Amino acid sequence: VATFTTEDMGTPSALQIIYAIPSVSEISLSALVREDGGGSISRRGFVYSKEKPQPTLDDSWVEVGNGAGNFSATLRRLSVDTRYYVRAFATNERGTSYSEPLALHTQNVSLPTLCFLCTRGGILYQSKADRKYNFQWRRQDTPIWFCI
Repeated sequence: VATFTTEDMGTPSALQIIYAIPSVSEISLSALVREDGGGSISRRGFVYSKEKPQPTLDDSWVEVGNGAGNFSATLRRLSVDTRYYVRAFATNERGTSYSEPLALHTQNVSLPTLCFLCTRGGILYQSKADRKYNFQWRRQDTPIWFCI
C-alpha cells in the first residue's frame, strides 16, 4: 500500500521587480515570478497608483501574459514629474500575490535652449531679473552668440 500526502496550494510567491527605468511619461519594468505556489499562473503584470503606496488590481494595471518566469512591460501615458507606486502581481487558482512596492518618479520636462549667431543688427534677449524679452542693438562688425 502506497501512502502520500498532498500540500495545500498557495498563492504565487517570490515576486520581484528586477529593474525599473522611468522616463518623462513612461516607466519600463521587468519582474520575476520565482514560485507559482503549486498552481498555474493565469495572469501576471504590474499594478500602479499615484496615491496608494500599496496598489492592487483595484487600481491601474497592465497584464503581461501568464506562467512563472521573467516578464516585462512599459507603463505609458503617465503624468510628467509624478511619483508612482508600482508592484508586480501574479495570480493562480488560489489568489493573487504582489511584490514589495517600488516608488518611482517620472522625469521632469525642461525647455530646450535656442541659440543663434547674430552677425548684424539687433538681438532679442531675456532679462534675468524680470524675465521679459528686450531688444538690443549691437555693432555690425561684432558677431555674438545668443541663447534663449
